[in-house]
Amino acid sequence: MNNLKIIGGILSGVAVGALIGVLTAPESGRKTRKSLNKEANKFKSNLNKVMDNTVKDLTSTYNSAVSELTDKVKGQLSAK
Repeated sequence: MNNLKIIGGILSGVAVGALIGVLTAPESGRKTRKSLNKEANKFKSNLNKVMDNTVKDLTSTYNSAVSELTDKVKGQLSAK
């Protein structure tokens, strides 16, 4: 759940930053688009890192749960 909050915060920050940047841009349209593209690429990179970490965390949690359940089942079967 924490990762969803982080992703939501990142998305909100990027949206607000982009909007403020466009509204207050003293540069030409071409420079503004180039700047927005650069920021979008940074955002994409950061989002990919967050998603990679989230997948790693979920995979680790899943593997731990499977291992724990397997051990419990083996224990129950050997007790019988």
